[in-house]
Amino acid sequence: MIELLGTMYDPGYGDPLTGVGAAFGAMIAGMIAIAIIPLLIVYVLFSIFYMKLFEKAGVQGKWRSWVPIYREMIFLKLGDVNPWAYLIFVVAGALLTFIWIGSLGLAAGLVLWTMAAIRISQKAKGEPAWAALTVFTGVGSIIWLGIMAFTKDPYNPNIARAGWAGNWIGDKGQWSGVPNTNAPQQPGYPQQGYAQPGYPQQQAPYGQQPPAANPYAPPQPPAAQEPYNPPQPPEAPRPPEEPRPPQV
Repeated sequence: MIELLGTMYDPGYGDPLTGVGAAFGAMIAGMIAIAIIPLLIVYVLFSIFYMKLFEKAGVQGKWRSWVPIYREMIFLKLGDVNPWAYLIFVVAGALLTFIWIGSLGLAAGLVLWTMAAIRISQKAKGEPAWAALTVFTGVGSIIWLGIMAFTKDPYNPNIARAGWAGNWIGDKGQWSGVPNTNAPQQPGYPQQGYAQPGYPQQQAPYGQQPPAANPYAPPQPPAAQEPYNPPQPPEAPRPPEEPRPPQV
């Protein structure tokens, strides 16, 4: 028995724990690969769909759709929702996941994302009911985003302003390369239009109202003249009076 045990732990036969450790490491690596591959697939799908949607909405730079968190904030801007409020809720919820307040933060971020999806459904498909697909978090959101990205319907950003446009939920910021139809017009700058060719459009100085346009008045017709009366002929001369006889 002693000789058998000595043979099992003989360096010539190798350490039996080495094989167990290698098998355990391979199992852990396989589990990580199984978990990462689906996440990579979801990331690529979301990035492609975001890229097509951003292109239709007029967002400049396709690289924006491949940056996590930042692309979600752009998505919120397209949906007329404050992206900074979304970021605060998501970050706070992620940092406080160990207590129930974190779950509330993540839920609030999901509500804001859904509100933006309703607005984008109306702009991309003309019907906000399409956002019902996002209720099925995960697969439903991917399907909805793919429909919004590859639909043949024209993208119409000029829809009625959202009911929350005037409070803290509404997006009021301007980002370079990202359109914003919900931002209020700056005072002192009249809305620009299309000037007629050959006539430069006049702009009022900052803070002043533009001068009122002088309406065109057509020339008045000349006053009616009195009718022409020809001159009357001169009267005929009277005959001379007969001389009276002298009185006696």
